[in-house]
Amino acid sequence: MFNISRVRVVVEASDPLTAAGLADHLRFSPELQILPQSELSVADVLVMCVDIVDPATLIKLRDAAASRRLRTILVTDHMAEEHISAAAACRVVTVLGRHEVTPQRLPDEVVHAYRDRATNAESSPGSERARASLDARLRDLLAQNGARSEAIFDSRELDVLRLLAEGHGTSEIAERIAYSERTVKNLLYAILTRLQARNRSHAVACALRAGLI
Repeated sequence: MFNISRVRVVVEASDPLTAAGLADHLRFSPELQILPQSELSVADVLVMCVDIVDPATLIKLRDAAASRRLRTILVTDHMAEEHISAAAACRVVTVLGRHEVTPQRLPDEVVHAYRDRATNAESSPGSERARASLDARLRDLLAQNGARSEAIFDSRELDVLRLLAEGHGTSEIAERIAYSERTVKNLLYAILTRLQARNRSHAVACALRAGLI
């Protein structure tokens, strides 16, 4: 049985509103103490939310893990398989999709991360156990996202995504599906918005990871 007084948590997100929302999920748990980012060096758990896990994210995670045995909960809907080993090496305990973050689950995951830190204080980061756990978690997350995404994309949008993945431009897509270029542009805008993608290439990458195309 663990005697947890107050688990010290730092929340970091790509925008202030998301950070505030995550902090609100944690604020009313008596087991947790929220610290400002300036006190990361004394925190037990880091909750980091990013749109997509990229090399810049991995650098942040590595820097956070360098000073002490911090454990991290990563909140994202887009993480490539090739980044799993690097994330495990940075002591990422689990990956949560944005839709999975609730006032009930997030505090539980923070406490679990703290327990992992206490139990495995001497284990090396990036172990096979850690990587296997993250790999299983990521596959589960991608499967969930794929099922959710298919439900919110109609056949026209899926056709546009497939043609986009094949390298076709707006006019070519319009010709192939017999729609005006204006309609195709509107469909592309809706697709990018729904996938929270920065551009068309990012949208294709997100769709591939979610198993849509």
